[in-house]
Amino acid sequence: PGAITEVVRRHCRSSRPAGGAMDITDNEVMTEGDVSESGIVNGAGVYPSSFSFYDELRSSPRSTFRPVQSPPTNGVDTARGRTMHIASNPEMLGGGPFESVTMCHVPIFLRYTENDEVSEKLHDVSSASYGGAAGALLAIHHFNNGIGSIVKDLGGINERCNIRFTTEVIDTQSSPIVAVQSLTDMIASREKTDIQSPQPCAVMGAALYTVSRSMATVAGVYDILQVSPSSSSMSLDSMLQYPLFSRTHPSDEAKGLLAVEYFESIFGIKNFGVLFVNSEQGISLQKTIVDSAAKRGMAVRTVSFEADSDASSLRNSLVQLKETGFNYFVGVFFPFSYETVMATAADVGVAGEGKYWLATGHLAETFAAGNKTIVAGSKASQGSRGVGVLHDDGEYGLPHYDNFANHWRRLGRNQEALEYINSMQPSPPESAPSMNFTRTADYFDLRPSHYSQFSFDAIAGMGIAACRAAQASNRPDNYFTGKEHHQRFVSHPFDGATGHVTFTANASFSRDGKSTNYFLSEINEIDRPTRNTSIFSGTTRMYYDTKQEIWTQFPGASSYVYADGTTTPPSELPPYEEVEYGVTAPVQVVCFTLAAIAISMSIAMAAYVYAKRAHEIIAASQPPFLYMLCVGTLVMSSAIIPVAIDDSIATPAGCSVACMAKIWLASIGFTITFSALFSKTLRINKLLRKARGCQRVTITPGDVIKPFLILLFINVMLLALWTALAPLTFSRRGLEYDRFGRQIESVGICHSEGWLPYGISLLVTNFAALILCIIEAYRARNIQSEFSESKYIGVAVVSIFQALLFGIPLFFLTQSNPSSQSFILAAVVFVCSMAVLLLIFVPKIILIRTGVATRRSPNNSDQEESFVHRRQSKIPVGGVPTVSGVAASGTTVRRSSSLPMSAVVLASRIATRDDIFDSEERCELLQQDLEKANRRISDLQLQIDELKGPAEVHQTDAWIDEA
Repeated sequence: PGAITEVVRRHCRSSRPAGGAMDITDNEVMTEGDVSESGIVNGAGVYPSSFSFYDELRSSPRSTFRPVQSPPTNGVDTARGRTMHIASNPEMLGGGPFESVTMCHVPIFLRYTENDEVSEKLHDVSSASYGGAAGALLAIHHFNNGIGSIVKDLGGINERCNIRFTTEVIDTQSSPIVAVQSLTDMIASREKTDIQSPQPCAVMGAALYTVSRSMATVAGVYDILQVSPSSSSMSLDSMLQYPLFSRTHPSDEAKGLLAVEYFESIFGIKNFGVLFVNSEQGISLQKTIVDSAAKRGMAVRTVSFEADSDASSLRNSLVQLKETGFNYFVGVFFPFSYETVMATAADVGVAGEGKYWLATGHLAETFAAGNKTIVAGSKASQGSRGVGVLHDDGEYGLPHYDNFANHWRRLGRNQEALEYINSMQPSPPESAPSMNFTRTADYFDLRPSHYSQFSFDAIAGMGIAACRAAQASNRPDNYFTGKEHHQRFVSHPFDGATGHVTFTANASFSRDGKSTNYFLSEINEIDRPTRNTSIFSGTTRMYYDTKQEIWTQFPGASSYVYADGTTTPPSELPPYEEVEYGVTAPVQVVCFTLAAIAISMSIAMAAYVYAKRAHEIIAASQPPFLYMLCVGTLVMSSAIIPVAIDDSIATPAGCSVACMAKIWLASIGFTITFSALFSKTLRINKLLRKARGCQRVTITPGDVIKPFLILLFINVMLLALWTALAPLTFSRRGLEYDRFGRQIESVGICHSEGWLPYGISLLVTNFAALILCIIEAYRARNIQSEFSESKYIGVAVVSIFQALLFGIPLFFLTQSNPSSQSFILAAVVFVCSMAVLLLIFVPKIILIRTGVATRRSPNNSDQEESFVHRRQSKIPVGGVPTVSGVAASGTTVRRSSSLPMSAVVLASRIATRDDIFDSEERCELLQQDLEKANRRISDLQLQIDELKGPAEVHQTDAWIDEA
């Protein structure tokens, strides 16, 4: 009784007030800052709070216990080693909310030692595991006492739920055999009535996935929930093989997915390599990386190496990475391989300046949460600069981490808590009895590792799930099975020490990777205490924001410093130069020169026509027709300018405008020019056809302009539809690519997916107009003229046809050579423009400059003389020669006048000046000339009769016959 009284006195200064439990609201949660060795003081009363209270409850002789197991099924006891106990102790529980509590024993399995394969001796690896055990014990304390300062859902849970946790810590020795043996001993060797060494109702652990996997099989058989705080292998995601396994730490799949997302979102790269250790964990992680990268359209080259491989084997693996030409790499290896890997990588040339490594292995303890000493100036030192470490250790600056770290530091200052945590550490192994796994208060001044955080959440989640499962149970004593415990655990998220804890229950029983804050720490040299020693450490630069689900710069962090000492990321791939084929400068100069010549010529000819518009030759050739030709050639030759434009002198948008501009200018210019030529030739032919039958015909301006309007309307309509629906745009088409798919040779082209119908329609329309013009020119081939352009129109049209006939095929054959294509197009347009200008205008200029024209004789109003070249042939009917007078001199007849030229000149004028004669006038003049000719013949006949001598008569008759 005295001992019991002392225990009660130590834990309860006063009894619970009458009426039941204390009233603790969500806004009135307690922290261990309120904890003393006596208890937690609250306005409603005081109740037990020490870390060891429920362990002492188990050992108290005044406590009474009753085992709670699964009830028999059909009279058969199905309990297989999972037992809880209902404990009662009025003295110890009198100050709490319940007179009896349900005790659930949750053993903690962590690795404190590891077997050295070389020496075959165990060595101490307890630093992280001590932190994991301390975090779990802190969570048990919070759960048992309803402290919601870290996990809000635990606030006041001890007043709503009578379940309490006890524990023991087991060293798995990093061995699945040792761990499974310890677990099966608890299940099979312990009696259900054993209070001091109870059977488990749930299990936390283990650290290594090989150990967790073996334990999960046993736990599944015996209906025991198992939660691991750190095993990350994706092989544990099998819900069928491990039905009662879960973990508060995400699987490695999360690291793989976030590594790929980091490369894409931060660097925007599409090519990287992966070096992974040839183990189950390494293989599964590299598979995740490859699959995720493939979904994002990224190219990945993976190379493996053996964890115990020699230097040459590792070097060969890194040489394969070097051959890829990549500059970004993901490393999947462990701390013991780090220096060897990075030293060899630097020596091979795949680490150091110009390279970037993202390590996803378990390097956080080495760099992110601590320092590493490397030989100064060594290859390992060179390869370590700028390396990134992807980890989930947490970081100061995030509210949930700062809160947990604050509680963590308080543990070291709480003597009772420190003594309890040390007392719960496992005993040293028999083969190494000198090992000591306890720590001093200084341990808690260090930043808490991810083991402590995730262990805290594992226990907190199991406590919340246990209460929910008990409340939902309809069995006696609110008993719940391990399966029910597991279902409640994975189906209810909560805010914990590591952020918002949620599970992927539909795909696995693991924690959702995107509910965990991952961090990216930059490794760089922070100190060089001696000449040959460099201290490397990690500094957090980026983190994964779980709310926005993006990588972002960590609050207050400076820019990432890469291996070259700058904040500029390395290039994704080796440098290269793209050869961009386009219109060369000389060709552009030639094109612009041709355009200037043609445009200047068009303007000059128009000015000349205006200046000489009163001259008979210009007036006879119709100035409007000549102006129209000048405008047409001006517009058409302007198309040469956009032909020479590409991205060397204009923006892509400007080049796209030029693509359609050259089509518009060439088509409209062609339309104007050939409409004029066609209308002119058609008018001449129409006049002459009607004149042969002495039919009256009137040619109006509307008859001439109608073909022009029709052709112009068709061209404008097709061009407008083309521009609106399928405009040509400038782009570069790749001709050759390197092994990375980069375009190393390209050609700038104007292209449109739907150009063909419009282009063909435009080509057919204008070619049809050209053919019709050629036909009309052919019909006018025999028209003899003094200064008519009919012949020159025909020659110009045929010349243009020849230019297009050869130019268009060459244009399409030289698509891969923009300079040649542009020159051909410019030359064709230039030839078309100049053929019209030279053949139509130059003959007229020559005639005007030489003073050759048709004029009326001042001495004889009935005679018209021509000083132009006459055709020396017989005069057709109506054009007979006459003689003005004859003088006799012996026997010789002398002609005193030339032949009358009325009919000759008239025929010539009708053929050339179709604007001044219609058919009726022509017939009347011909009739008048015929009458004049007959009168002259009569006069000649009278003179012949007067002649004397047969020789003279013979000569006169011969002359008359000749005439």
